[in-house]
Order: sequence, then structure tokens, then C-alpha cells
Amino acid sequence: MKKLKNKKCLNCEKVIDWYSEEYNHLHISTFKTKKFCNSSCSNTYTKKIENRSDKDSSISRVKKCEGCNKEMSWSKDYRKRAISIFLKQKFCSKACADIHGFRYTGKDHPNYRENSRRKDRRGSAKRWTNNVFKRDGYICQKCKASGTKVILHAHHIKPIKDYPKLKWNLDNGITLCLDCHNKVHGYKKFDGKAIISIKQNRKSIRVKKRCSSCKVDLFIKPSDLILTSGKNKGNTKKYFYCNKRCMGDHYKVIRVGKGNPRSLSI
Repeated sequence: MKKLKNKKCLNCEKVIDWYSEEYNHLHISTFKTKKFCNSSCSNTYTKKIENRSDKDSSISRVKKCEGCNKEMSWSKDYRKRAISIFLKQKFCSKACADIHGFRYTGKDHPNYRENSRRKDRRGSAKRWTNNVFKRDGYICQKCKASGTKVILHAHHIKPIKDYPKLKWNLDNGITLCLDCHNKVHGYKKFDGKAIISIKQNRKSIRVKKRCSSCKVDLFIKPSDLILTSGKNKGNTKKYFYCNKRCMGDHYKVIRVGKGNPRSLSI
């Protein structure tokens, strides 16, 4: 990667250098869009723009709440929001919107999906899963494994995305154990220690990995071990992170220019 160029603060013209201790904690993408050396300069510069003589006076920065008729002033109460968002805002707060506003619920909501899956496995998903298990006698139909220690999954023979009408069709389901289910979906052998996670009476497999930056133990779903986009799509991921801060810190080490003192071998 090419060395990042220095930039000047738009307000005080102070030099902003990403390689200095003051700014090297920022992610590269954040630094590239940075225009001010600190929040104080940003506020000062914003006030200069707001108080300029050629400001558009046709935009109203004061209006009344449609619920309680409270006066809403953008300059006093909503300065942290963009003026474009403030102009679209109808109520002074969420509490006021809940009382006086209107919200679509159930089938009237644009994102409503009938028989959608739920985290607690209630409704159609649970009924379909239990019916598949009962029909197959709680036995894996591939390796014939059974017993209390065997983790069973109800697998759709024909994918839901291609055959949505067969989603809850009993003939489209088959009982598989965890290992057989992973083989059907093409999961490779896990490079790490696999454990069983139990949440809300549901058992699932997790693979033990380490954060590439802070070395904290992570427990990743098998599907999250594989790259889903880019030229390396389908390959196993090389790095794992516990949060974006760790990802940024690690990128600073592996994505700096040649000869940079912070270019370390990992």
C-alpha cells in the first residue's frame, strides 16, 4: 500500500499525519475522510458556515411537533442530526411518535413474511421439524446414528430458495445428524477445536478460533469460516476478529507500506 499523504485541518490548518501517535489509532478508511484535527475545530468550522451571510433562509430550522405541538429547533436541540433528516422528522421524540404516530404491524407491514423462521423455533418451523423427526424415528437417515448424545437436524432435500412452496412439505424433509448435515452442505473439516453450543434448547456446532489481533478465543459458526464474496470466494478465511477495532489494529500491521517501522511479520 502507498504511504498515506498528510492533510491539513480545514479550520486551523494543522497538519494531520496518520503515522503520528495522535491519529494512528484510526482506521485507514476513517482517516481518508477526516477533515478536521479534532471535534472542536469541526464545531467551529460548522458555526462559521451556519452564520455565513449567504445562507439559504428559505429552509426552516424551527417547526412544531405533529403530536404534542412542542417547538422543535434544529440549532438548539437537534444539531447532531443532519438538516435533511430534521426536515423529514415529524415528532419531537420516539415516545411522542409511539403515542401519536402510526406504525404498520402484522400483515400490513411491508417486511411481513408468513411462516418466517423464529429464533425460538416456535410455530410452523418447530412443527415441521418435530414431524420429520417422528416420521424418521429420531434416526439419522444417512449413518443411522441415534441416541440422546446425537444432534439431529431436519434438512430440506430441495432448497427453500429454489422451492419456496415446499418449505413445510413433510416429504421435502429428512432427518440428519450434525456431521451428515455438514457434509450435505459441503462444510470441510474444521481447522480448530469444535464445541457444542446450547441456546434456547437448540444445539449447534462452533469452531474455536483466535482473534488475529488480541488473541482472544472466538467461537465461530462453520458457515462463517468460508469467504462468501471476492475472488477467493469459497476458500477458508485466514483472519478472524472479535470487533472492528481489532480488525483496524491488525490491518495497520499487515497493510502498511514497505519499509514502514510498523510493518511486522505475523
